[in-house]
Amino acid sequence: MVFLGLGCTLAAHAQFGVYFGYTGERLGGIPCKSFIGTTNNCSATTATLTGSATSTALTDAVNPSGIYFGGYYDFKTIGPVRLGASVRYYDMKSNKSASTSAGGPNATSANTILGGVRGTFHTPISWLKPFGEIAVGRTSTDAANGPGLFSSYLRYEGFAGVDLRILPVLDLRAVEVGLGNMNAMGGGSGSISVRSIGASVVFHTPPK
Repeated sequence: MVFLGLGCTLAAHAQFGVYFGYTGERLGGIPCKSFIGTTNNCSATTATLTGSATSTALTDAVNPSGIYFGGYYDFKTIGPVRLGASVRYYDMKSNKSASTSAGGPNATSANTILGGVRGTFHTPISWLKPFGEIAVGRTSTDAANGPGLFSSYLRYEGFAGVDLRILPVLDLRAVEVGLGNMNAMGGGSGSISVRSIGASVVFHTPPK
């Protein structure tokens, strides 16, 4: 009976949710690469190279987009803020490459998993729920190397957005924007900036 009561108490104060949506990213500051007999994908002109594959000081960007999904668990209220934990996964593609002139279907891919802490803010408007999140995780992408040549990056990103309550168990995440950075792992070098914007639908337990 004690454990049953404890379980009911936790359920009464916690809220679970899952979400599914679509988002676009801008990965910037990617070093351009030139190879003998080919041209790079940067907007500026690169001098003819006489050696083997090399990098220049020029940088470029690419804008992959795709689906993302995740879940959260809100467990504590402090004043007007409801705190919780969140995890999310992204599967992003682009038909252009930032690092070479190569293009075509899925010329750039980026797969990301992030986990972090979030806060939902109480407002006088019951159906309006702004939130913020700080997350860290890993991205595997070929954005800086060319199609099929993947590297791993430590990624950290902050998010802010607004959920609109549609039903007691359904919200529309009208907008979510993100700003962060990725740093190469495993002996690699380089840093890539991240900006994102997306929207999703959110299914959750009824509010308490």
